[in-house]
Amino acid sequence: MMMPLSWIYQRPWEDYLTVVQPDQRGAGKTFVSNDAAAVFPTVPYRRMVDDTEEIVEYRRQKCGKEKIFLLGHSRGSALGVEIARAHPDSLYAHIGVGQVVNFQRSKVVGHQALLKEAAARGDKVGRGIFLLGQATVCTHLPSIIYGAFLLACYRYEGSHQPSAYTFKS
Repeated sequence: MMMPLSWIYQRPWEDYLTVVQPDQRGAGKTFVSNDAAAVFPTVPYRRMVDDTEEIVEYRRQKCGKEKIFLLGHSRGSALGVEIARAHPDSLYAHIGVGQVVNFQRSKVVGHQALLKEAAARGDKVGRGIFLLGQATVCTHLPSIIYGAFLLACYRYEGSHQPSAYTFKS
């Protein structure tokens, strides 16, 4: 779902570097071609970390480079931190875009901000979609619902106040 939108932040890097953008396991064509409820349990976080390690090593070998840059967006940013910690000698740098620090907290705070904005706009459809997303924070949404959720989020992009995303311990 994200790949077409990643061009926005990825395109400038392509002027200077070879950019490789793999789908995470269970995403992309796999996601839309299969039952999400069946695929989701087969992709634990540790498997995603292992996949990322394999991709980094493969790209290093394929490009004949001792080190590479690793750019990760959202969940990929958290995976990048794991790789940077475990294999610092394999990377020039990890670049986190939309850096995730705490998945659960960021989802809760993000949903609260979206609900508040939808209420302020009087957007009942958007509010309904965000409520559905909030109710399923810890689960995998069917692709059609997730697509509607993403589209609703993109309509609101840039309209939130930064203070809405301030975390408090």
